[in-house]
Amino acid sequence: MTIQYKTKGVCSQQMNVKIEDGVVQTVEIVGGCHGNSQGVASLVEGMRAEDAIQKIQGIRCGYKATSCPDQLSKALQIALAEEAKRKQCGATLVDGAPPGASEIPFMNTEERVHMATLFYPGCQIKKDYPEASKKLAEYIQSKRPVEVVGCCRVDHGKSTQEDTALVVCNNCANIIAESGDPGSIEFVWEIIDNDPDFPFPDYHGEKMTIQDCWLAVEKRHVQDAIRSLMRKMNIQVVELPENHEKTTFCGMNLTAECNPSNAKLAPKRYVEEGGHMFRPLSPEARQAYFTDYCKQFTTDKVVCYCKSCRGALLAGGADARHILQLLFPEG
Repeated sequence: MTIQYKTKGVCSQQMNVKIEDGVVQTVEIVGGCHGNSQGVASLVEGMRAEDAIQKIQGIRCGYKATSCPDQLSKALQIALAEEAKRKQCGATLVDGAPPGASEIPFMNTEERVHMATLFYPGCQIKKDYPEASKKLAEYIQSKRPVEVVGCCRVDHGKSTQEDTALVVCNNCANIIAESGDPGSIEFVWEIIDNDPDFPFPDYHGEKMTIQDCWLAVEKRHVQDAIRSLMRKMNIQVVELPENHEKTTFCGMNLTAECNPSNAKLAPKRYVEEGGHMFRPLSPEARQAYFTDYCKQFTTDKVVCYCKSCRGALLAGGADARHILQLLFPEG
């Protein structure tokens, strides 16, 4: 019994699973991290499908609602159900299949169709980096079927539990998490980081400082993906003392009143938990803060993954580059 399962909410796109008499014969995972996929597949091959399901069901990847092992458990459940159905019916092929045809998955339409991936490219990101944003969109669309949607403030409600929200912007992720209802939220950086065929540009071992963003302070998987991308571009990563979960920086955002739209659409993040982080400053005080902040950098370039962070660092005199600019350089 062989089925093809379209994955939901993970980097891999498809799982081809073969079972016989309830035992996993072969597993092929298409897309995603090749090493992890091979490891997961080899671990379950030869196991009883029910035992494998018990071991891997419910595993989550970071803050996602699922993972490749969890998706494999769903594929195995479908395979078991289809095998039982065919044994009961005394059939090995889908009705109407010609003699000698290979097995065809007999799944419900909703299991056959890939969940929607809603791609939020980020309004300001598109405005500030039009060429890089265009290249990113073309890359994403070459890797998976996506529906490109508009502004997160307007289109957050488009996502459902059957969807993955794919984002570039940290603020988009926070708004969609609270005002939308996606099955999972995924960052484009993770997709690129897990792509063994991505044509990474070479920055020849140049040292660059990484500036973490308070909007992603709890998203260690995003922070790790950014650093991994930098290393894959042959960049030596220089850390700040206040990095990862210690960062309190978000440039322009935190030196003004909280955006009313952000407060309305993500009140837990920006009011209940983070309201104390906003410190409105006068233009003069803000400029002095940014200038002083940039004195700590020991490298020529600083890498950001937030528009607001980059704007503040540029205002403070640093040569700040958004990770998108490095991945998709102009020219």
